[in-house]
This record gives sequence, C-alpha cells and structure tokens, in this order.
Amino acid sequence: MGNFNSKSIFNFASKSDIIKIILAISIIFVLLHFIEISIKLNADDASGYYTYLWNPLNLPTTIQQFLHQPWSLFTYFFLDNNFVSIIANMIWLWVFGTVIEDLKGPNRILPIFITGGILGGICMLLLNLIKPAPVIYYSGATAGILAVAVAAVMYKPSYKFYILFGTGVPIWIMLLIHLGLLIGFELVPNGPYMISKIGMTIGGLCIGLLYTNFLSNYFEWFTNLLRRTGMALDNKNFVLTKNRSSDRLPKEVPFKKIKSTASKIDDILDKINERGMDSLTNEERRILNDYSNNQIEN
Repeated sequence: MGNFNSKSIFNFASKSDIIKIILAISIIFVLLHFIEISIKLNADDASGYYTYLWNPLNLPTTIQQFLHQPWSLFTYFFLDNNFVSIIANMIWLWVFGTVIEDLKGPNRILPIFITGGILGGICMLLLNLIKPAPVIYYSGATAGILAVAVAAVMYKPSYKFYILFGTGVPIWIMLLIHLGLLIGFELVPNGPYMISKIGMTIGGLCIGLLYTNFLSNYFEWFTNLLRRTGMALDNKNFVLTKNRSSDRLPKEVPFKKIKSTASKIDDILDKINERGMDSLTNEERRILNDYSNNQIEN
C-alpha cells in the first residue's frame, strides 16, 4: 500500500478548477454575510450594505444600470444569497466537472464556467429589453453550471456514472435530471423572474453545445492562459531554474544520478496533473510503469 502524500493531495487541489470555484463561491458567501450581519448588529438600517456592496456586485437587469457597473458581468455568477442553492450548484458542478477534469486534465472547468456565466448575463440583458423583469439585480451560477454540464455531455456522451448507482447511468440522463430540477425549482416557481432565468439558461446551453466544435480553439487558448499564469505564480519554477544554473562539479554527478529517476517521475506526475494521462509518451509510460513495479517490490 502506497504512502499518503499530503503534498500531492494539496497540489492536486490547487490545480482543480472545481475546488477553486467551490472555495471562491463559499468564501464570498460567508464573507458577505458576515459583513451584512455585522452592519445589522451595529446599525438599525442595513441599506448601505446593499447600496454600496451587494448591488454593485450583482448583475442589473437593465442596460442603463449595467453601463454604470459593467464589472458585474464578471462577478455576479460567483454570488448567491441562498445557501441551499449554493450546495445544489456545487454538487452539480462536481458531478459534471469531474468528467472533463478527469479525462482532459485541470484548467478546463474555469474557462467554461466563466464563459457560460458571461454569455448567460448578456442573454439575460437582451431578453429584458424585450420583456423587462420586475427583479432589479440578479446573481447565481446557473449559467456557468449549465455550461459545464452540457459541455461534459458534448465531450463524452457515452460516459456513465457508477459511484452512486448499482448500474451505470448515462451522463445525458444526469443532464435531463439537472434540467428538470432547474425548470421545476427555478423557472416555474419564479414566474415574474422567469425571463432572467431563461436568459441565463440559453447562455449556458449555447456555451456547452459549442464546447467541442466552434469554441474548441478558444477554450484551449483560455486553458493555456491559466496554465501560464499558474506557472508564473509558482515559486517552484524559480527554484528549479536557479538550481539548474548553478555550477556543476564532478563530485556532484553520482548524487544527481541517484536523483535522476525521482526527478523524472516528478516531471511525469506534473504532466499528468496538467494535461491528463493521455498526454504521456510511450517512453514516459514505461518509466512510470517500471517505477511503480519497483515500489511494489520494495
């Protein structure tokens, strides 16, 4: 049985877009509610919280108001005022996001989630030009989650879930369940606000449907951008570069030979974390297999 490697666990967690999104939404929810409660405890009127903090981060339903806070198109899908809604969205994000993340590697979910949220917001604003909704501001991750769900189905329509069920459940059935719950609990019960929800739904559906076709190059660019950004912020790269530039003395050669295999294994594992198992060459697979066999024998 292999040893528990906490460093590898946290390294994977830091590279998982699913965990990043869940943490971001959860931390923002707790922080904003802490501020709201603090204001209500120290003042009779908490309207300032909504005027100067909550509303500016939410997406307005009118173009006129949106022009005064365009940044809200990039912030509203990280906000939600309903704890139950957050839990449900994060479960669905995990269900569908892991399909893409496990098969294609990290840095794949965040581009879909953000793009779906942005297009969902734009669609909502356009639909409200036709039939204005009574709600003034909107928040929620509906469009982003739906974009991830549909993208997962488009990428691997034959995928089946075996964890929670005795038999394999096709991914498209899980999508139908998600859509049914979305219609039953978000669209129908909120009749006056349905136009906003429909706009979000259309935006998410479009991004998911175009994921493997017209937008494939865009998502690859977005993924590579996230990887380059992460590498630039990773201190480990500076340390490795510095070590490689040091003087190589003859007496150091035996020590480096001892470390060469471990270093090569680390590079292979990093490559798997960044690009997935399919990115390995035949030689890298052989090295990884030989190393695994030696570990079992030891």
